[in-house]
Amino acid sequence: MSRILALEDCSTEFRNSLLRILTESDEAVLLPQSERSLDSSSFKNVVFRIDADRDGVNPEIFNPKWFDGITCVQLDDRDVEPFLKDHQRRLSAHEALASAIPSEVSSLDITVGPPLDADENDMDLSDWVAGFDGPSCCVGLYISEHSRPPDVGLRGMNRVHRESFLICRAGGGLAASTFHSRFTSALKRGKSIQQALEMEDDPGPQALRRVAAAGTRNRTEILLKAANILGFHRVNGISDQASRGKKRGLVPTIDVSINTIRRVEEQATNVYQYAAGCVDCAISVGAATSSNMADGYVLFMSSKGSAKMTLHNDAYCCIPFSTRRIVTSNDVVHTITNEWKALHKAEQSKEQSTEQSTEQSTDEAPHIDRTFIEKHFKWTNRNFDGTSNVPISRVVEPFCLWGSHAEEDFLSRFSRELGLAESDVIRLRPEVVVLGGVEPSKLRPIVKHLQSALTMAEDRAMA
Repeated sequence: MSRILALEDCSTEFRNSLLRILTESDEAVLLPQSERSLDSSSFKNVVFRIDADRDGVNPEIFNPKWFDGITCVQLDDRDVEPFLKDHQRRLSAHEALASAIPSEVSSLDITVGPPLDADENDMDLSDWVAGFDGPSCCVGLYISEHSRPPDVGLRGMNRVHRESFLICRAGGGLAASTFHSRFTSALKRGKSIQQALEMEDDPGPQALRRVAAAGTRNRTEILLKAANILGFHRVNGISDQASRGKKRGLVPTIDVSINTIRRVEEQATNVYQYAAGCVDCAISVGAATSSNMADGYVLFMSSKGSAKMTLHNDAYCCIPFSTRRIVTSNDVVHTITNEWKALHKAEQSKEQSTEQSTEQSTDEAPHIDRTFIEKHFKWTNRNFDGTSNVPISRVVEPFCLWGSHAEEDFLSRFSRELGLAESDVIRLRPEVVVLGGVEPSKLRPIVKHLQSALTMAEDRAMA
C-alpha cells in the first residue's frame, strides 16, 4: 500500500484523493499548509516519491507550472535609501516598471519564456521574451526591518537594519507549458517516468534540463530590467550562456523553485521526487517561502548571515511554499461585483448628476485596503471595456489582493521539524511591486456584469 506521511492531520477527502492516484510503491509526504487546490485541483506542499519504472503514472500529480518560483537579489542600501526618499522618482519608476514587463495575462499577442527545443548544446534556437506567464507573477522592491549585528560574529551588538531585496516570481513560460504537454502525453501513452525523461526524446533528458533552467533564466532577466528601471545599479549581472550571450540577467542571492522533479540518487530503487507546490532545497540556491501577496515573502539566512544555507530535514529537504487558498475564484468574482454595485449605489444616492457619478466611478474602487494597494502595487489588466466611459477592467485588483490566500502560518509551529529553527528569518514586505494582473477568463464576466448593471442604473436615473 502507498505511504502517506504528515506532520499534521489532513482531511479524509484530501487523503483519499492522494490514495486514488498513488500505487503501493509510491510515497507522499504532506508538509504544513498542504492541500489540493479548489480551483486548479493541483497539489500543494506535497512531496511525492514515485516509482520511475512503473508504467502509466497518473498525470494529475503534476502541475503545469513546472519549475515556477522566486529569485531574490540583495540590494545595496546606498541605492535604496535615495529611491525611497524621492517620492516623485518612486512614482515614475513604478509606472515605468508596470509598463515595461510583458505579461501573457494582459495581452494575447505575448508569449514569454524560452522555448523548450534547443540545439545539441542546449542553446536557444530562437529569440524569446522575458515576462510574466501567469496571474501570480510579480517583481519589485521588498524591504524588511531586521535585527542583526553590524558585522558577522559580533555578539551583543544586534540592532535593526534595513534589508532590501529585488524579488521576482515567475515561471518558465513557453518551456514549462510545452514540457507539461509532452510529459503528460507520454505518461498517458503508458510510458514510465524513466522512459519519458531518460530514454526517449518525448520529452527526453534535454527537455528536462531546459525546463529546469527556464524559470530562473526568465526571472533573472526580468530582475535586470527592473533594477535598471528603478535605478539600482550596485548589482551584478551575468550573461545568459544558453542564449549565446544575447541576454543577461542578475546574479541571484536566493533562487528557489517549486514543482520540481529530480531523480533520487541515494535510493537503491529507481525513484523520482516531485515537489508539488513546495521548495526542494536540495536543488535550490538558499531557502525561501511565501506568504500572501500583501504580506510578502520570508527568506532564511544562516546564523552567520549567509543566504547560501544548506537545509536538511526528514521531509526530503523540502519546505512549504504555497499558502492555503481560503476563497475560491468564483467567490472573489462575486465579492468584487457586489462591492462595485454597492459603491455605485452609494454614489447615485448623493443626488449628483449622471456625469459626476460616472466620473467618480472611474477614479474610485471599492477595495477596503485601496490606499495601501495604490501605494505599493501596480498591474495591467486586459482591456474589456470597449467604448465604455467606466474603465472597470483597469482598476479591478488581482484576486490575490482580495484575500484569496491565507498568510504563512507554519514557521511558529514546525520550524524545528523542518530544519529551520537555527536559521535567521527575514520577513520582506512589498514596497514597490508590479503584479501579473487578473486572468482574462475571470475579468471578462466581472466587467460585462458591472457594465450591464451600471447602464441599467443610468437609464433609470435618466428616465
